[in-house]
Amino acid sequence: MYSYFQAYGLSNQFGSQFVTVDLSNTTIEEIFNNYTQVYLSLNYSYATSQILADFNQLKTTYRYSTQTLNQLLATLPNGFFTILPNLPYFKVHYNRYIDASIAGYTLSENGANIVLTNSAVTTNNFLRYCLTTVNDYIMPTEVIDGQINIQNGMLQSVMQNRTKVGLISFEDIGEILYQDILSTNVIAPTNKTLDELLYIKTNLPVGYVTFLVLNGYLIAPTSEGFYPIGNGVHVLSLRKLGFHFKLLDSRFKQYYDYDYITQLLPSSLTSQYASSNNRISTQLINTPSFIDAYLGLPNTFLFQVPAQNIIIKTKNILNTTLQNMITTVEEPTHMLIGSQGKIVDYFYVHREGKYIITSPNMYINNYINMKNVPNNSAYITKQRLPYDPLVRSSLYFKQYGFYDLGNVTT
Repeated sequence: MYSYFQAYGLSNQFGSQFVTVDLSNTTIEEIFNNYTQVYLSLNYSYATSQILADFNQLKTTYRYSTQTLNQLLATLPNGFFTILPNLPYFKVHYNRYIDASIAGYTLSENGANIVLTNSAVTTNNFLRYCLTTVNDYIMPTEVIDGQINIQNGMLQSVMQNRTKVGLISFEDIGEILYQDILSTNVIAPTNKTLDELLYIKTNLPVGYVTFLVLNGYLIAPTSEGFYPIGNGVHVLSLRKLGFHFKLLDSRFKQYYDYDYITQLLPSSLTSQYASSNNRISTQLINTPSFIDAYLGLPNTFLFQVPAQNIIIKTKNILNTTLQNMITTVEEPTHMLIGSQGKIVDYFYVHREGKYIITSPNMYINNYINMKNVPNNSAYITKQRLPYDPLVRSSLYFKQYGFYDLGNVTT
């Protein structure tokens, strides 16, 4: 028989840390709804002292139980919980987002590149801890003559006739390691189309959190479209990551777009599967040459942070009736995410106790093929729903948290 002694919980609020919390009279459903992780210290009839257990062991059977924790513990059979040797107590570190101008950077032009200048920042440290976005898409960054250059950032700006640079910082977690995706890293099973399933082999250290940047979109290793399966291998399903929508959308908003990719392909291939400004060939995008070029784009790569676990926290935002504007009472230091997982670059000001957030990209094209592409369809068209061609993105804040693992016993 089990009885409650103490609990250690990490709430689902942004920026939270593990704390001792009394959950004895809280329902199981409420605990799952309000906490990212909980560890229990329990009295156990077969132990001479308290045991430690992971609350998540209750999830499969009791996720929506309205019993309190005390009530449920009294009914559980002996041996239900796996006993932990010590408390996996974590300090949690979070990534941050900020507009480059708010962070004190000035922007200038260096040919096709955007140069970021901030006298208080060491250029090499910037590359070790930061990703950059230009108009909502992550772009590769390098140091040229001692200056931070966003590759082809100016060309990306020309696509949308504006320049908005955002910074995604992992400085509180640790140094970023990068890896380009080469054809030798990609394994294609023979029983699936290339957009359905691929295996990506990394050369990065095994056991740490590895992200995918896919044509400027940030993909965490927790989605059904990208996740690790062991020994440095990740499953990648482009279709489940909205591959077709991303290609359609790129033709209007990205420098590294569908047309950029087709220019890298043999003319014999592109003439065989002819596309146009209004449509994309589904046969072409499933050829090995196209997939290799797509995964080899400068803004497609893997990166790793020095952490073994990841927490993802999201917070929905109440949309306003004002075009391209939302408000929040908390200072925004997180990534703003729109439809299809795109990072929405934003600027904010503080007025009358609220933060007013603005961005010109809070609406998206409502393509007919945005969610599903028929398996037998030869083309994806850019045709939009005539009665609702533009829709407001379902915006929310997102924050990645990473554990420091310790061995703190009770």
